[in-house]
Amino acid sequence: MIDPYILTYYNCAWYVKAFCHLKKDIRIFAIHRINKTELTKYTFETDHKIVTESTNGKPLFLFDEVSDVEVYCSKEIAGYVIEQSKTRGQKITENEDGSVVVHIPSAPKLDIIKWVLSEGGEAKVIKPEWLWKEVKSQARKIISP
Repeated sequence: MIDPYILTYYNCAWYVKAFCHLKKDIRIFAIHRINKTELTKYTFETDHKIVTESTNGKPLFLFDEVSDVEVYCSKEIAGYVIEQSKTRGQKITENEDGSVVVHIPSAPKLDIIKWVLSEGGEAKVIKPEWLWKEVKSQARKIISP
């Protein structure tokens, strides 16, 4: 049984942030994994702190964040990277050869890693060094049997 507080759409799926009576804690549930629902006679008080945090920009999912990231992007992907940066508050430095360097103030670590790997070598982490090493480690896992 849950007391639902927030419903949100993230990464192609719906989620609900709710108080879980079984765990006696706030949890996030993927709607597509819920097998059965039942309307009960019970009511609950909304946790206004959770709702306020969400409406003031605190993300529903608390991922490990990485700050002050720089990613080199080849000229082959520079065009769409420039378009995307306008909606994400990123700064772009354009190079003479058509490539760009994306300066990302802060983002979920997992999102950066997935993005760089998805570009098939056209995007490369410049800094921080530990993030570059993490991307390299993940790439090795992909090619190892």
